[in-house]
Amino acid sequence: MLGKLINRRRGSGSASGSSGGSRSNRSSASSRSMMLGQYTVTNTVLGYGADSKVVLATDFAEEEYAIKIIPKKVLSKDAQLQKQFYQEIMIGRKLKHPNVVPIVDLMESKKYYFIVMPLMSGGELFQHIAREGRLGESEARKFFQELIAGVHYLHANGYTHRDLKPENILLDEDQRLHIGDLGTIRDQPDSLLQTVCGTPNYGAPEILMGKGYNGLTADIWSCGVVLYVMLAGRLPFDHEDQHKLEKLIIKGVYPPLLHCSMGARDLVDRLLRVNPIERMPLEYIVQHPWFTVNYNPAMLDLPESTASSSAASTSTDFSEETE
Repeated sequence: MLGKLINRRRGSGSASGSSGGSRSNRSSASSRSMMLGQYTVTNTVLGYGADSKVVLATDFAEEEYAIKIIPKKVLSKDAQLQKQFYQEIMIGRKLKHPNVVPIVDLMESKKYYFIVMPLMSGGELFQHIAREGRLGESEARKFFQELIAGVHYLHANGYTHRDLKPENILLDEDQRLHIGDLGTIRDQPDSLLQTVCGTPNYGAPEILMGKGYNGLTADIWSCGVVLYVMLAGRLPFDHEDQHKLEKLIIKGVYPPLLHCSMGARDLVDRLLRVNPIERMPLEYIVQHPWFTVNYNPAMLDLPESTASSSAASTSTDFSEETE
């Protein structure tokens, strides 16, 4: 059942940048380390992105962090990637919510940028689903409630994520869900968005049709796909042929969740409506009978989004340890 889900996996490690295994799984790593400001940066690699890697670090209080290392030369050659980087930093330092991965610090050397984030030792939601095969409704509901709380916070602050998927959703040591990978986030303007981004299997039909889309309702579609994946252990829309995949998404054709309760199936159906106008908005999602089981409405309380203090900087040349 999980074959197609796993085959769609992008990259060999965490793209979000702050997931990691347990302490015992990391104990065999090299003790060789490097000081970077207040952080001791180890050689324990937690994951890789397309042009970056993520390593384990600790501060003076022995608190663990994940540091995403990005070569400056990569950004200098790609204007779009550079724009995404600065956008991720600018927005990530403003956002403060228990279900969104924050950016704690930004540091740099002559050759690298270092993005400091809390360590999400529970790993990616994707990895959790892959281990379990599929999640029971109680566990899926709990994660979905936290996902919706984080998305609600982003939307209330005028942002749309545009790439919500299990690979970009991280779990901490207490199995609390956090939305990560803020590189695709942008302000939701009054007009429709035009830029196509994200992962096709999780993208809304209106994005694929190229007619402009509302990022808020597109995020809701992606949340519906994530919920389906948690409940089924597979993608609702999947095909090796890209053109046929897009046809499935545009038609909204997916295998029914016959093993799930009527409530779960009803909510998925309301989230995966092809017409974005018919898609269930956030204010109704939180009132859906399946969603409200063991739900604490205080999860939607909005902490103030404030910019964190100025990032410290270091001139440390970390090139030997990061190349």
